[in-house]
Amino acid sequence: MRFGVLGPLEVRGPGGELIPVGGPRPRALLVMLLLNAGQVVGVEALIDGQYGEDPPAGAANAVQAQVSRLRRALGAGQIEFRGGGYLLAVDPGTVDAHRFERLARQGRELLSAGRFEAAAGTLRQALGLWRGPALPDLPFGQAQAARLEELRLTAGEDLAEAELALPGSAPVAELRRLVSAHPLRERLRAQLMRALHAAGRQAEALAAFEEGRRLLADELGADPSPELAAAHLAVLRAEPPAPAPRRLPAQLTSFVGREHDLALLASPGSRLRTIVGPGGIGKTRLAIEAAARDSRETYFADLSPLPPPKAQDSAAPRPTPTDAEAAWDALPPTGVEGSAAAGSYGVEQVARVVLGALGVREGGLRTPQLRDPVQRLVSALAERDTVIVLDNCEHLIASAAALVRTLLAECPRLCVLATSREPLGITGEALVPLTPLAIPPPEPPGLPTEGIPPSGSPAAKAPTVGMSAVQALGYPAVRLFADRAAAVRPAFEVRQDNVDAVVRICATLDGLPLAIELAAARLRSFDVAEIAARLAEHGRFRLLSRGDRTGAARHRALRAVVEWSWDLLTPEEQTLARRFAVFTAGATIAAVEAVCERATDDVAGVLADLVDKSLVGVDGGRYRMLETIRLFCAERLAEAGEEDGVRGRHARWYEGLARRADPWLRRGEQLGWLALLTAEHGNLMAALRWAVRHDPEAALRMVTELATCWWLSGRQSQAGDVAAELLKVTGAPFPGLEEAYVMCVLHAVPRAAPEHWARAEAYMSGLERPLRHPFTAALWGMTVGPPALPVGPERDGMLGSDPWSVALGRLSRALLRLLDGEPAEAEVELEEVLARFRALGERWGIAQALDWLAVIASWRGEWDRCRVLWREALELLDELGALEETADVLARRGEALVRAGELAAASVDFRRAGEAAARAGRSQAPVMAGLGLGELAWAAGDSAEALMRLEAALAAAQGGGFGAQQAQAHVLAALARLPGGSGRAGGGQGGGAWVLYERAVAAACRSPLGSDLADAAEWQAEAVLAGLDGDTDRRTGIPAPARTHRSTAASAVAGRRGALLLGVAVALRGVAVAGDPHVARTAEAARRQAGAEGFAVAFARGARAGREEALTVLDQARAWVSADRG
Repeated sequence: MRFGVLGPLEVRGPGGELIPVGGPRPRALLVMLLLNAGQVVGVEALIDGQYGEDPPAGAANAVQAQVSRLRRALGAGQIEFRGGGYLLAVDPGTVDAHRFERLARQGRELLSAGRFEAAAGTLRQALGLWRGPALPDLPFGQAQAARLEELRLTAGEDLAEAELALPGSAPVAELRRLVSAHPLRERLRAQLMRALHAAGRQAEALAAFEEGRRLLADELGADPSPELAAAHLAVLRAEPPAPAPRRLPAQLTSFVGREHDLALLASPGSRLRTIVGPGGIGKTRLAIEAAARDSRETYFADLSPLPPPKAQDSAAPRPTPTDAEAAWDALPPTGVEGSAAAGSYGVEQVARVVLGALGVREGGLRTPQLRDPVQRLVSALAERDTVIVLDNCEHLIASAAALVRTLLAECPRLCVLATSREPLGITGEALVPLTPLAIPPPEPPGLPTEGIPPSGSPAAKAPTVGMSAVQALGYPAVRLFADRAAAVRPAFEVRQDNVDAVVRICATLDGLPLAIELAAARLRSFDVAEIAARLAEHGRFRLLSRGDRTGAARHRALRAVVEWSWDLLTPEEQTLARRFAVFTAGATIAAVEAVCERATDDVAGVLADLVDKSLVGVDGGRYRMLETIRLFCAERLAEAGEEDGVRGRHARWYEGLARRADPWLRRGEQLGWLALLTAEHGNLMAALRWAVRHDPEAALRMVTELATCWWLSGRQSQAGDVAAELLKVTGAPFPGLEEAYVMCVLHAVPRAAPEHWARAEAYMSGLERPLRHPFTAALWGMTVGPPALPVGPERDGMLGSDPWSVALGRLSRALLRLLDGEPAEAEVELEEVLARFRALGERWGIAQALDWLAVIASWRGEWDRCRVLWREALELLDELGALEETADVLARRGEALVRAGELAAASVDFRRAGEAAARAGRSQAPVMAGLGLGELAWAAGDSAEALMRLEAALAAAQGGGFGAQQAQAHVLAALARLPGGSGRAGGGQGGGAWVLYERAVAAACRSPLGSDLADAAEWQAEAVLAGLDGDTDRRTGIPAPARTHRSTAASAVAGRRGALLLGVAVALRGVAVAGDPHVARTAEAARRQAGAEGFAVAFARGARAGREEALTVLDQARAWVSADRG
């Protein structure tokens, strides 16, 4: 498909046919999505774009309706809902506005490189995309439209510049039209004068100047610009004005990203801007691109060929603003000869490089004053409107600073654009810190937590785990890799089958442009997946060691880039830098001072120097290194023999942090502490891994202290890897750390060995005092199942007496009552639990109580109440980032929505549950999500999809504790209902659906809970009514009784037995679950065989049964099914 917004909105299909998209509102909505193709646009932004500052009531619902209309017009999958907004999943290259910007930028680059014919062709192609004014369909898009129109006008000026440089080309008519439309645009008027002059029409050229001069004076009170005045002087002298000098290195590759940085560099303000950042981040390329877009004469001076200071000078402190100013103030009238403050090369050596860039020769007659290169440079630039790019200043920082200070003071129209790994330190300097190119986030955007869509409304498409190629190309780092890779392999493009590897490469390399370019160059030898694997296996320094042969030596290998910066550090700076490398996730100043002790007497001051030299970055009070720099410094730490001591202090610091934070995670202040631990997650895990190898007792303590954090933030999978490793080195529990050992075993599920479980069970069964950590009991119960601990006051005493532990004990007791057939009593206790957790302000506990209250409400068919309860629970879990619980709650809500008949909304919840569980890494929620999606597919008649979903769910349910076992039972029952399910999942045992029913019932009966036994009773009712060959009746959804050849009397007996078992299920669960489609189908089949009266009598008998009688019926049902199988 192709989209046009440079004129009236136009959508064309693959064959070029126009596709109607509806009225003004959907058209405006589509324009906003097209302007941000491949990116999420928030609902608020969409409302603002359509209605301005005064949107009507219900605007959000109107947006949802418009999205639905657009989906129907564009086709399924084009518009996705993600994280509170909508994303148009199309390649930006299919939108004319994005194509125009790309072509206009390429044309400008070609113009700067002196390739005028190619520039003209590219710019004509860009301008040819316009069909009228920009964005006429977007009523409140004036700012976006004005930006595009300005770019259009600039492209027109660039095209005129290119055509003027070509022989025999003088675009007079087009320039007259543009000048008429923009009479105060001086570049256009100067171009018109040059075109008229080139055509031999000097009088008209002079008249055009006079007209412009009058307009400037009358409208602005201003004089003509130097460019316009130069064109006027050239006409008067009868000499055609030459194009403005462009003394910039021609670039062989395209420029990618950095639009914000370019806009910052183009904004008015300081005459000295310094682009600062670590090596390889793209400072030089950005400076050249910014200078190429400047209309003034520009010159490029590269200082890197000058050797760095002598070894004895390398330990000198970095020049401060005072040092630089002192160097300038010390200049004698004829300049500085080797000023100590300016470094061993002095200002004059730097000045000679700039003179060479300007083309000022050494020979010729000169006055004594002009023998000094600084004064010659001042003389050459005094009255010129010029931009000088001073590249690579870091190794001659004082000399460069002193020269720039001199030039700016003596040359009022001069601007300097410097690049350096540290600031020049001059008063008035404006820094442009350069960060790595944006890379895709490590995880998909957070899951939306909005409520269930209204009944009957189209449900938003759930976000998908992973990232599409279109989305990935929205990030500059990925675009850079794709561009450079295509230069090596012309057929290369980012596709769905390689996007994950490309994203991994860009993320591994920190978004560093040089590293990404070096990696792309390796496509000559390896495919993209192999490059990603080799980066992970062999490391970046080994793989990225061969670059452009013609480039600077320090840019031909990634290690050389970092070594250049390392060699410029003082000994104190090197010591702190290598010790800082233990911080894998950055650090606060307090952590740095504690862990890097004795690196220097002034840790904070030296750390600030490392920030200035771009070895360390700072953001929001946290200091961090790029991973490339950190790994290099870690090598230096090992070489210095300091690693064990520094990592030991690092582990002790973060063990202390975990210990301090743990109790606060169970209080109202938990969000702030959770945010702190999330920021420190990489350091905490690094400290834990080091302790596993060097101090297992400390590692066990950390596992306990971090358990609540891991559970709330959905990091159980990562914790499980470390816990399993710790169990291997621990053996038996250390004295006094038995509870920590239990916590380690729980996190290692399902990788813990039988002997580990035996030790944990022995400790928990013999408890004689309250647990030290209240979360141990919660996690033990969720993993082992009931009765995990004694029930009642004895259990509560084991949990502790603090308010959170008391509330947890009541919650556990309420859940046992709920799941054991006492929902009314459980509801009363859950309301009390909710009040206790609300008093504490503890979100996890509040969400747990809300979730189970919602389950009870859904069992009774109170759909409005359960909606409200689940919505609040999900909002609280989203605040915590608790993916594990979010997945479980979404799966339970999805099951309730099926019973409520809202299948589209249920599908959304099941998909979101699966995605959240996949990100959490450990939950039975993927099983329940797959079960739900499989049963929805079967209900829709897609048996192949249903079988695929259910088989995947069954495979995921293997192992994992009590919850996974119960989930497995539900999947087995679902497969028994599915044609072909028994053959594919029966384990080769034969017997068709019967075998699956037996396995499901056996798994459910391993639980003592009434709710699980009730499930078993319902499945036995299905089996009792099933045919011998296991075929399934599509109308009823249960194995077909018609194929059993039963007599009428036998069928009536089977019907009454099925009704009895359904009644027993109600007795065991304590409530008849509203809307269960499987129970409804089973009841219909039983009623049809037993007759209405026979069904009612048998069902009532089962519903009155006590626990012992119900269990007896379950035992009898096994014999009934066996007899039917014959």
